[in-house]
Amino acid sequence: MSICGLDFGTSNTTLGTIEGHAPVLATLETGHTTIPSAIFYEAGGAVVIGRRAVEAYVNGMPGRLMRSLKSVLGTLLIDETTRLGRERTSFRDVIAYYLGAMKRARLEVPSRYFHDLATWSSINRMYEARVMADIRQVRREASEPDLLDRLVRVVDEQRGHTLAMEVEEAKIALSDTRQADIPADRGYVAANIP
Repeated sequence: MSICGLDFGTSNTTLGTIEGHAPVLATLETGHTTIPSAIFYEAGGAVVIGRRAVEAYVNGMPGRLMRSLKSVLGTLLIDETTRLGRERTSFRDVIAYYLGAMKRARLEVPSRYFHDLATWSSINRMYEARVMADIRQVRREASEPDLLDRLVRVVDEQRGHTLAMEVEEAKIALSDTRQADIPADRGYVAANIP
């Protein structure tokens, strides 16, 4: 996505882009081209947006829901701060985070994670706390977070080298057969590779 238009509404947000030569609304949450203009700061520090933010609040999760963020634009409130947990954060920073999340929601998971897992000498970098925190943040903001569970598990359990060896064994086996199995009992790969 190189060109986009964001409609940051008081109640909902949409993102338009170009696919081929035609304008389209981007899917920001599974099956939805609109997303509630809402952000929820969990008591533990995690941040979720959109329908998940509203759900967290409705389900009674400890934290703070913020809606109608657009209403502070163009007012003196933009430079004021609000309490989020034990800290104070400016409305400008809250809005910047939300808008950044909109951009990230449309982007794919950074391919560098998968590239590093596929490169023997780079796998250890995946286990750094900073990288794991980044992956968890991407998962929280993803429109389909379940699709990242395997990646989180491989990195969390430091199984990158094991997975790389199993993939290599399957590739070697494919030189003699049409199908190769990778053990699926670990929960981080599909059952077999046709």
